[in-house]
Amino acid sequence: MKNKFIHSVGISFLVVCLLAVNSLAFGVSSSYWDGNPLKMYPGESKKILLNLQNNVGAEETVAVSAALVSGEEIASLEENEYSVPFGENVNVPVEISVPLSASVGSAYPIKVSFTTITSDNGGVGLGLAFDTVFEVTIVEKSTIPEEPQTRSNYLVWILLVIAILIVFYFLLWKKKNKEEKNNK
Repeated sequence: MKNKFIHSVGISFLVVCLLAVNSLAFGVSSSYWDGNPLKMYPGESKKILLNLQNNVGAEETVAVSAALVSGEEIASLEENEYSVPFGENVNVPVEISVPLSASVGSAYPIKVSFTTITSDNGGVGLGLAFDTVFEVTIVEKSTIPEEPQTRSNYLVWILLVIAILIVFYFLLWKKKNKEEKNNK
């Protein structure tokens, strides 16, 4: 009796794991999250992209439903349903328009919910839901243009070259000391 129970639990666990692997076929990514808000000034409009990914699981296209749960006063979705082929990414445009009356320092929470649409084939359909949550923080319009991101890349390359030269110099110094010890 005890072995039958353990056998049933084991098979149930295996079935759940197999179904989970098959349903974990999609994910959502965003450039903004809790702690990294989108910063905009009053009157500004911007289109941001959320990214649906179908890289793991069954090799099939995933149908996804999108819904704006919060932030409707400043944000809107262009579409509500997306088809994400296996191995591909699909961008979800979100239009954000901050009203001129928005006060500097205020924040608008944005929440977009994505749910897989399961087909009803007579069996049990398991779907996944993901929420992408971030804030739009209202800041003053800056008169200083943003610096291009490429400057930091130059710094990284310069530091990398310096580090390689230091390692190369250290290896030559070590080899030279070893040869001097061998010659004595």
